[in-house]
Formats: sequence, structure tokens, C-alpha cells
Amino acid sequence: MSSLACRPLRAALLFAVAATAVSAQSWSTPARITAAGLPAGSRFGAAVSLSGHTLVLGAPDDSTSTPYAGSAYVFLRQDGVWRQQARLTGPATEGYRSFGETVAVDGDTLVVGAPFDDPDGYASGAAYVYGRSGTSWQLRAVLRPADPAEDKQFGHAVAIDNDVIVVGAFLDSDYALYSGAAYVFTSATGPWTQVAKLTASDPSEVAFFGSAVAIQDHTIVVGAPVAESAYVFGRRSGRYVQVARLRSNDYDPDDTYVAFGAAVSVDAGRIAVGAPLAAFNGVQSGAAYVFGKSGSNWVQQARVLAQGGQPETEFGTAVALRQNTLVVGAPYEGDQNQGAVFVYQLVNAEWTQNARLTAPAKPAVAFLGISVAAGTDGVVGGAPGYSYEGATSVVGAAEVFAPR
Repeated sequence: MSSLACRPLRAALLFAVAATAVSAQSWSTPARITAAGLPAGSRFGAAVSLSGHTLVLGAPDDSTSTPYAGSAYVFLRQDGVWRQQARLTGPATEGYRSFGETVAVDGDTLVVGAPFDDPDGYASGAAYVYGRSGTSWQLRAVLRPADPAEDKQFGHAVAIDNDVIVVGAFLDSDYALYSGAAYVFTSATGPWTQVAKLTASDPSEVAFFGSAVAIQDHTIVVGAPVAESAYVFGRRSGRYVQVARLRSNDYDPDDTYVAFGAAVSVDAGRIAVGAPLAAFNGVQSGAAYVFGKSGSNWVQQARVLAQGGQPETEFGTAVALRQNTLVVGAPYEGDQNQGAVFVYQLVNAEWTQNARLTAPAKPAVAFLGISVAAGTDGVVGGAPGYSYEGATSVVGAAEVFAPR
């Protein structure tokens, strides 16, 4: 398999109720987002984030200036057309930083993860916060943990909601080797300041807590896929405390590892969790789970599978919730890893498959769906392995799908 598939977590991991089919909604031909001048192997589209009419894509292996320094691109939709607004590279000039491995945007604030940045030793990591003024993006802050350490990979996951940013450091070893952590920063009272370090109530070795993070309205979700868990934190008396540990109803400690927690999303009082190595439709066919509140408890509401799912597609590698819509990426679908993005709607208290979205030409080894986002302007799937316009080199792209 191409090395483009090996994001840091994927490389480290090598160490129901099916959705009801409904009439497919009609979707327009996707708008393909590309970036001119990127060198081969940039992995443009490895990370995506969408807020209103603003779309951000990461290219963590962009070697335009120095090898694998990385970059992030901002696009703005105007008059129905996506146009590039900015290319961000961060202030550091060294290579091998993976700037853009993760991105998260909310309004006029953008956070970019650089997990291999080395301000405090190899792969200690950093996250960069940008603010938009007019059409210009300016660096506002560089986030680092209060307890920096080599090989922490702070910035492997990022999320933002208003004035709160969450940064994952899945190789943090404070409690046990690679038990992981997530850090919370806020700008509510001034400059961005760390206010919490989150860890599991039951930390264990190689749990990879912090592999994925999400936040909405002070509800924080942190994935720990080797521990087959997602942890939920809430703010109580000004402090963030763990309120739940989520596992699927079909969890069996003696069963095959499914990577539950490799992807997480939270919106409208629901949490989605990806389990890309689940085997309901064959080995590593994948699954996604939706949780909601029952009183004060988080409970599983659904297990979602791809209709006609196939082995080794890793459905659930990426998930995104927006109101009554769930988007799930299956980047290894197709006989040549073309990838696909699945869309589900909540209809009569049941998650129903609305669409299976693919690139028009179904390019080989595109890995469409390795990252996904959902917003008012549609659904976005990152395809970091895509070679476009007949190019022989792999650069990457994203597809923006909109319902008719």
C-alpha cells in the first residue's frame, strides 16, 4: 500500500444495526479543490475542516521549501466558486514538521497541527493559531504544552469551538508509555492559555488517547483507539472532568481489535465514533457508532455500516456530524483504493444511508475519505493520494459535494 496511506496513527496501529437504505439524494458533480505548484507527495487533503464558506486543507508533506515542512491552504466560497485565499506554512523554516497534518477552523480562527515540530525535541509538536482580518490570515499564537517532551506528537489532532482549542498528543507518556493526553487552551480572558491537560481516568500503555479530538459547547471527546474507547469530558465548576467512557455495545476484550476511537465528532448533542477495523462486512470493513444522551448518561443509539460494505475499506477512518447528518469516510474502498464518502440522515430516529459519494473518474489510490467535513456548503472528502489532470505524480485534492 502506498506510503500516503500511512498517517502517524495508521502506522502506529500496525504495531448491529446497519443503516437502512433509502432513496438516494441527488448530489451535484463535486467541485475539485487543488493547489497549484505543490510537489509530488504533498498529501494535500490529508486533513480538512469546514466552517461556513471557509474550507481549510492540510498538505503535511509539502516540500516546496524544505522537505516535509508542510502547509495549510484556505479556500473561500464566493458566488458559488471555491477560491484560494491563503497558503500558510508557519514561522519555522525547518523540514519534517508535518505542518498541516491536522486542521480545524471556526469562523475567523484556524488552528493547524504540526506534530513533528521539534521546539522541545524530536516530534515534540506544536499547534499554530491564525486569525483572519479581512482577507488576510495572521499568526496569533503558537501553542505548546506546559509539559513538553520529545516524541509527544502534540498537534496530531486539533479541534476548535469558539474560544476553546483542544490539541491531542497521543504519544504522551506522563502516566504510561504512549498512554496519551489532550490539552485544552482558551482565549476567553486574553491570549491563548492552557487551562487543562486531559488524560483517561484509567490510563494504560499504548492507549493512544488523543489520537482524535472534538469539541462543541464545552463537551470534549477524545479518542483512544488502542484502548477501544472514546472519552467524554464536560466543564464542571470551571474545570474539565471526565463524564463518560464510551465503548460500543458489541465490545469484547477477547475479540479482534477494531480501533474504536480512531475518529470522533460531536454536534447537536450526539457523538460519532469511528471503528475502521471492525469486521461486520469482512475484515477491516469498518463501522461507525452514534451516541446520545439518556438522562445524564451517554448511550449508544446506532451502529452504522456501509450498505454493500466490502473488506479492507476501513469505513470509519473519518467521521463528521452536523445536526442530523453523519458523514463517514472509507478511504480504501475500491479495487485500487479510490475511496468513498458515505452520507447518512437521521430519519424517524434511524440513521439511513443517503448517498455513497465518489470522485467522478474514480482515480486509483486517491484515498478519498481519509478526511471528511460537513457544513452548510455540503460535504468534503480529502483525497491525499489523488493525481489530477493526467499528472504522474501524487499531489492530492479534495472533493466538495453539494446536494441538488
